Amino acid sequence: MLGVRALGNRPNKLTPKNLIANKYIMDYIKQFESGLKKLVEEFVHEVRSIRVGQASPALVEDVKVFCYDGQAMQLKQVAAIAVSSSRELLVQPWDKSLIPNITKALADLPGGIQATPDKDVVRLTLPMLTEDRRKEFIKLVHQSAEGIRIRMRKERDEINKKIDTIAAEDERFRTKDRVDEVMKSIQKDIDGLSDQKEKELLSF
Repeated sequence: MLGVRALGNRPNKLTPKNLIANKYIMDYIKQFESGLKKLVEEFVHEVRSIRVGQASPALVEDVKVFCYDGQAMQLKQVAAIAVSSSRELLVQPWDKSLIPNITKALADLPGGIQATPDKDVVRLTLPMLTEDRRKEFIKLVHQSAEGIRIRMRKERDEINKKIDTIAAEDERFRTKDRVDEVMKSIQKDIDGLSDQKEKELLSF
């Protein structure tokens, strides 16, 4: 990942006003980079739910379950998740009253995963990975990646507007180039993760 470089090597005079503007610009770029990194983490969680190979708790452990008073919690925080076979997981909540909530959250997952309540547990059955299903999963990965890219471009447009309001005219192009460097670095991470998931889907 790229770090935030100092905004130096400029011919313009560093007046107190310029120094304050530069500090704001550096803060904006740090916030921008931090926001994009969070989008990468979100993308990782999204593609992790698109399963390949054998059943694994990692496929569903981060699924958000709406619990008490509408509070969203990760599945691993409210239940034990165990592998019962190569295509089945057992989810056993600490509080049995959460079984309907957990079943609903898991039933909404992409990829044809079946969530079935069974007494004190919820059984998750993973479908066979056919050629058509591989294509469906790869399409989901591409759609998710494009959704992240759109949000990244929106974040870039927002920071560029802020730069326009506080940066001196001779500073804007150089600062926006820096924003583009951060953007390209994060974009490369998204592209790499997308390609890796696609290869994973094609290898099983």
